[in-house]
Amino acid sequence: MTEEEWNDGTPKVFKKTVSWIDRMLDSQESANVLIILLIVLSILPLLGIGILLTRAANPVPPVEIRN
Repeated sequence: MTEEEWNDGTPKVFKKTVSWIDRMLDSQESANVLIILLIVLSILPLLGIGILLTRAANPVPPVEIRN
């Protein structure tokens, strides 16, 4: 299979995504922004998992309702 045939089979969404990533990584400032964004996005699930684990270890006692 030639390189032209391989490129013709590539989806347009993939081509646009790769070109957007290449443009973002061209400059140092935008690359730094992407790195910070990835770090923040990786920390958020860890915080959520930590909250869920600590709530499971220390459940809230049931509240009695008196009339």
